[in-house]
Amino acid sequence: MKKQILATVMFMLSAPTAFAQTPLPAGTIALQTVGGDVVSTAPLCPAGVKCITNGTIVNLVLGSGGCLDQLLPLTYEKVGDEVIVHAQVAVNEQSSKVNCATHTIFTEQLALIGVYKPFKLRFLSTGPVVTVK
Repeated sequence: MKKQILATVMFMLSAPTAFAQTPLPAGTIALQTVGGDVVSTAPLCPAGVKCITNGTIVNLVLGSGGCLDQLLPLTYEKVGDEVIVHAQVAVNEQSSKVNCATHTIFTEQLALIGVYKPFKLRFLSTGPVVTVK
């Protein structure tokens, strides 16, 4: 438990630097951490090809509360055999004033450098750990 808390604290301290270079969209009133699901995976380097680096590509589906919210760049941290994905949306002030037909669904691809199957993946905002095989 101490290891998980330490990893989360270290990740939280390092994550803001990734977002510091990302300008927030106009009308942003808050940042909201979101979770998602793993849709599929693929090797970063195709079979038979020599690559400088290798790992796993993870295709993700992420949800948002408002239809005008925008997903910020994803970051991840590898802690032991677990990958912690940090996903945030910029909450737009107009999202609460607009009647959306559906909630926004984001599909994203995340390249996990040096991470190979099997591994455990979880979103910082949610507790369940998914084993990617």
